[in-house]
Amino acid sequence: MKRDFLAAVAALAALWYTPAAFAQQTTVAPAGSYIHATPAGDAFLMVPDVQAGPETAPPVSIAPATVPQVVEKPTYSPISHYGNTADCVAPAAAPAAACGPSCGIPCDDCFVGWSHRYYAYAGMMYLRSRDSEVAYAVGSNSAVGVPVQVTPVSVADFDYQPGFFVGFGMTLDECSSIGVHYMQFEASTTDSTTLTPRPGAPFVLNSLVVHPNTLNVGETGLDADAHYDIRFNIADIEYRGLIDGDCNFKFNYLVGLRIAQSEQQLISTFSTNAQNNHRVETDLDFYGAGIKLGLEYERVSQRGFLVYGRANTSFVPGEFRADYDQTSVIGGRLVDTAWKAGRLVTMADLEIGTGWESACGTWRLTAGYNIQAWFNTVQTDEWIHGVRTNNFIDMSSMQSFDGLMARIEARY
Repeated sequence: MKRDFLAAVAALAALWYTPAAFAQQTTVAPAGSYIHATPAGDAFLMVPDVQAGPETAPPVSIAPATVPQVVEKPTYSPISHYGNTADCVAPAAAPAAACGPSCGIPCDDCFVGWSHRYYAYAGMMYLRSRDSEVAYAVGSNSAVGVPVQVTPVSVADFDYQPGFFVGFGMTLDECSSIGVHYMQFEASTTDSTTLTPRPGAPFVLNSLVVHPNTLNVGETGLDADAHYDIRFNIADIEYRGLIDGDCNFKFNYLVGLRIAQSEQQLISTFSTNAQNNHRVETDLDFYGAGIKLGLEYERVSQRGFLVYGRANTSFVPGEFRADYDQTSVIGGRLVDTAWKAGRLVTMADLEIGTGWESACGTWRLTAGYNIQAWFNTVQTDEWIHGVRTNNFIDMSSMQSFDGLMARIEARY
């Protein structure tokens, strides 16, 4: 009986002191005992070095320290991700609240800023200058008084003609860039007319550019011609800042400096029945520099096709300078005058179009329709009218250009 009791006690003792049971209980250690921590599962148990004392106490658990994970915002990388969502996602471990705002825009799963470092482009424009024609001659029934027109008005006007533009720049960070843009356009036109005398019809050719008080009595025109040139050169220094965007669209503002120069030249000859050729030369130049403001938007599809729009306005103070010279074979120099005045020219520019870009956005091809309007300018026909009537008040009008723009751009 005694042996059975001792065997039962021994079995209970063995069961009590198994490792699993030991990990779930702790006895109170006497004073002076050394206490250490032993891991048990996901917690730490404070257990005595020496099991002593008859009393037991519930284990004291200490949770493991939580190590904060530092998640950084995606860094600026000079690799374009336009239209390529798979390459532009933020790191998987970065929650929206962790990376903070980018360009003032709440962070999401997509890299929102510009990710190329440099860009360069070149393009051709096919524009027509409007509101700049000059009427230089017309057939009428009389050379004096107010004539009655009997032929179509001969006009020196422009058709669509080519020009070019180039530019380059670099991004300062994911949300801003600086660049230089240069544009040059030249257009020329030539026109001529001849009046064929008809028996019983005393029709004459009147010049609309020769000063009326320089013709002799009875001197009438037989033929006339005009050669007309117009050109402009524009250089811009531009700063762009991102307003909103993600991998597939960008919306930004533009602030810059614009330097503009334009020139209009007309040469017209007028042959009369007195064997006297009159030649009129006019030159009208503008030079100015001012500020440029604008907004730009583009959206790129997953297949690389894109649409874009640009709207810019420039305020360019400058000065117009005009010359008018008239000479003739018989009389020599008949008219020699000049004029200059300051103007604040407002230039509005609107362009919309479409295009395509490569998979990583390195190459872009775009084409669009462009409209430019220059307000408060002086035109050649206004200047000639002022000389012929001796009235130089309110010489102010609008000049416009419109046509196609095509561009190739590299981003890297």
